[in-house]
Amino acid sequence: MSWTVKFWPANTDRMSLLMYTLWLTGNSSGTILSGAKLHIQKPGGDMVTIMYGSSTLNTEFVAQRIAQAFGEGKAELHNVRTADPLVVAQRAGLVFITSTWGTGDLQDDWESFLPRLEHIDLSGKVIGLVGVGDQVNYPDNFCDSIMILHDFVRARGGRTVGATSMEGYKFRHSRAVRDGMFVGLVLDEDSQADLSDERIRKWVRSVRSL
Repeated sequence: MSWTVKFWPANTDRMSLLMYTLWLTGNSSGTILSGAKLHIQKPGGDMVTIMYGSSTLNTEFVAQRIAQAFGEGKAELHNVRTADPLVVAQRAGLVFITSTWGTGDLQDDWESFLPRLEHIDLSGKVIGLVGVGDQVNYPDNFCDSIMILHDFVRARGGRTVGATSMEGYKFRHSRAVRDGMFVGLVLDEDSQADLSDERIRKWVRSVRSL
């Protein structure tokens, strides 16, 4: 399920969207080269596109609160379970949100969605990362999976933003830490839910220029 604000009409099918994209980019032939990397931008003003995967609704709730923090009409939400990769190809400013499962794995819907982005050129895109984890019950791989998204984005030319301090968290190890900072916003809705809203507000202020 995805909730979209100021996006394409709900009845817009993929072919119509593709034809409009070809028209925008001047590709009148309608030819798509096999294996070519997509690098399509749709003017979006200050709109931020939030991509999230959620198994227990915790992450979906986080995504909604982050969208609200950006302000009315400033963010659109897409659940990666049903999202079209073209959305990522067309946007310049994005937020990727995932929880961590098992011993550091991506959320299931992200596991399926990420390979569909492999041929998309992320050059010029600015992407904020958000991880949802449990530092009490999983102190040895707290929010590990956002590093998977981080490395994926960087490998395809994207720029990640929104690194945050480790202050206030208690865990033993996290792959999400680089150079003494988390590579994105990290939230613990299990043991520190009361701190999440303020952490979201501060983080959104820091990345508002996405």
